[in-house]
Amino acid sequence: MGYIAKGSYEIAAPLCKTTLQDLQEKYGPHHPDVVAMMDIITIVYRGMRRYKDAAKIQHEVLDIKKKTLSQNDISIASTLNTLSALYGKTRKVEEAEKFCRKAVEFRKRVLGKNHVDVGKQLCNLAAICCHTKKYKEAVNCYQEALEILSCTLGPENTYTVKTKNNLASLYVETENYKEAEKLYKEILSYMPQEKSTKAEKEVPVLEETNKKEVKQQENSVHQKKETSSFTAKEVLKNLQNVYEKNGELEDQKKISNGKLDQGLNAS
Repeated sequence: MGYIAKGSYEIAAPLCKTTLQDLQEKYGPHHPDVVAMMDIITIVYRGMRRYKDAAKIQHEVLDIKKKTLSQNDISIASTLNTLSALYGKTRKVEEAEKFCRKAVEFRKRVLGKNHVDVGKQLCNLAAICCHTKKYKEAVNCYQEALEILSCTLGPENTYTVKTKNNLASLYVETENYKEAEKLYKEILSYMPQEKSTKAEKEVPVLEETNKKEVKQQENSVHQKKETSSFTAKEVLKNLQNVYEKNGELEDQKKISNGKLDQGLNAS
């Protein structure tokens, strides 16, 4: 394990293989120690970017778990999620989605629909749906995840705020700017205050009313604890982007309506 911690995967790989063979000979192919070593080898292969080999190992792990463990053993969900992640690394998105869905269903059945791990697994599925442009389902997954995470971890928890930020980004992608604006403002309410003069310089192109709204958000986050890996400045920038894009969209609508009116008048 020392070599793995140091990132010396090339050295760790043959040592782990030898250990696995010894364990298989001593205890048989289905022993828990064998499975544990196979999981360690998976970590090594991931570190070496040998994702196909890692996925092969995890399929073997999944087969062993299904044969030896209870059908409700939660470690099966972990293996399903690992397989999803590995297929994502190899760009086999359909396989990644399939195993992620299985993990969601498994966790819901065993842990209950409102368990925190269900929320986190839904976030993984939402990310895959975003990649495959299944935006409607991605929104649904993020919304369901947010309800769960807000109740279990709290609205200001790092993971909850990160999920809210991801959903806001998705709303921007799908031009649902009002919902994006709402979420960004909620995120800012959880975050510490930034230098107002510096933040103010970041939004020179906004309309005066929007400047005031951003300023109000800055003031509302005074003395709040930091809850995420991103900063208030970054969220303010995203909020500015929403205002700009929403303005462009409104302008496009006005132009389209103007052309339509002209066409109707001409007829």
